[in-house]
Order: sequence, then C-alpha cells, then structure tokens
Amino acid sequence: MCIEDSKYDLSAVEFGCVDFALQATQKFGPIQNALNARANKKPWNWCENDNNWSRAIKNEAIEMQDHIGWKWWGHSTPHFNRAFMEVVDIFHFWISAILQVRYESTKKEVPYLSPTFDVMKSGSDLFCELKEIEKAVKEHLVRRRIHDELPDVQKRIWRQEAINSFIDLMVLKAAKAGLHAAEHDLEANYIQLLHIGYIIQILCIFCGRSVSDLFKWYAGKNALNLFRWDNGYKKTAGEKGYIKIWSDGDAPQEDNDYLEYMILDHKDEGSGENETSSEATWLQKFYDMLAAEYKNVLATKDRNEDRSANVSSWKDCESKKFVESLIAG
Repeated sequence: MCIEDSKYDLSAVEFGCVDFALQATQKFGPIQNALNARANKKPWNWCENDNNWSRAIKNEAIEMQDHIGWKWWGHSTPHFNRAFMEVVDIFHFWISAILQVRYESTKKEVPYLSPTFDVMKSGSDLFCELKEIEKAVKEHLVRRRIHDELPDVQKRIWRQEAINSFIDLMVLKAAKAGLHAAEHDLEANYIQLLHIGYIIQILCIFCGRSVSDLFKWYAGKNALNLFRWDNGYKKTAGEKGYIKIWSDGDAPQEDNDYLEYMILDHKDEGSGENETSSEATWLQKFYDMLAAEYKNVLATKDRNEDRSANVSSWKDCESKKFVESLIAG
C-alpha cells in the first residue's frame, strides 16, 4: 500500500501486527514491567489496577496531533521530532496494554487470540480502514492542489493530512480497545491493540523514522525514567529530590531535551547492516550518558559533591537490580 510518495511507502512496515507485538514484548516486556511496578503505589501487581492504557494512548495521540498541526486555519509548522517522541510515549502505553491483556488471559486461563488469526488479511477491518485513509488522503491532496501550486507546500500538506488521518484511526482503535477492556472481552481488546501496533509502525514511517529508531528512542526514554527513579524523582517534601531542569537561561532545558540530543547524536549507530547494539545495550548506554551529564548538573546547580558522587552508572544502579529481580521471578 502506497499513498503518494515512495518515501512513505506503507509496504515498508516491517512487522505484521502479531509479530510486532511479539517483538516488542520480548525486547521490552521486562523493562516495561519494571517501570510500571515502580510507578505502582499499590501493594499488588500493577496489572491488577485496571489502568486505562487505551485512554493514555488516545491522549498521547492527540498530543502528537498538536505537534503535527491540524488547524487548517493556523498554517502551523510540523515538528516531526516532537511528534515522534509522542509515538514513543504511545509505544510505552501500548506495550503496557499488551502485557495486561496477556496477564489477564493467563489468570483466567483463556486464550487472548486464536493462533490462526490474520489481522491484515484482505477484507479485515484494519485493511479496509487503511485503504479508506489512502483514498481520503489522495482526494484531499487533489482538492488542495487547486489552491496550492508549490510542490513543497503540497507535500507538507499531504504529509500532515496523512499523519492526522492515521492518528484519527488510532484514537478510534484506542476507544474501541477501552470499551472492550471495560467489558472484559480480552480477544476483542487484543485485536484493537494489534491494530494500534500496526498504526504505530506507520506513524514511524511518516515521521521519517524506522522501527529500529522507535526501539532506540524507547530504550532512551526508559533509561531516563529509570534514572529519575534512582535519583530521587518525586521525593517527599523536605527531601532533596531530582533536578529536572538541567540548564537555565532564556530557554531552560529539561532532562528530556538532553536525552533527545543524546539520541540524535547517536542516530546512525547500531542501525542497518552495522547494527551492533541491542536495545538492552542502548538502555545502558543512555543511562550512563545521563548519569555523566547529571553529575555536571549537580556540580553546577546543587554544588554538593557527596550527592554527585552517589549518582551511579547502570551496572551499580538500583534499577538494574530491580529489573533483574523481576526477571528472576
């Protein structure tokens, strides 16, 4: 399936829906489990909380739409890097939703999906919906060509419209998944989540990224989240907590901004035929880079040598021990 430009050929989607879910949970299930367990304030498994992951996906998708620009009267400039960061956040919630469905299905001893299910067969709901988007975007582009004569303007408008259409479909799928979750219909919920996984891959392509980029950025975001927890994030009043603003000035920058620079500085490493770094290695790399930078932040802003000395690298940090304990069972 190709909408208009070979650069955004949807045949470049790397994984089928089921394979993508398997790849993602095999690579990141333990780390995501650790993050969710750390954020869990209740004395039981986070999967028992009935968190509305679909609602979280929906709201992140809407935030992504703000970065792309949807106001036809606003003439906004798309920010594809920021939009892609929202895809990474969506991926975080999506993996959590998949893990929760699998937990519930195991607990209830029911299959969450038939092994023979083919989510992208011709005539399936998702296949037909993607075809409808292809048709709608092409028609939109034809209509706009009457008014926009410059090719670059056409391409920008087309790309924005395509991304927004896929986001709209994701919001719809997330809403359906949420309803099925509320009804405890595991298979119907899981099918919608698989559809969302496919759309995640499409959004990567339209943001100029690959699934490998998604995995790397996700590893980076996880490194930051775990690093925050290890260094006093959300400490109680009166305690010296984590410093989130890493540089001041006219445009203060948060740790998130530094992470983005780190990822972009290493964007060509471990990709394509020269791929040498697993996602676990990237997690460690980004964690260690954040630790080194945070020591500088503490030296500058906190001026506390003892506190700076307590910033650990990945091999000695609490999160590594926590993740390993969860994996060990």
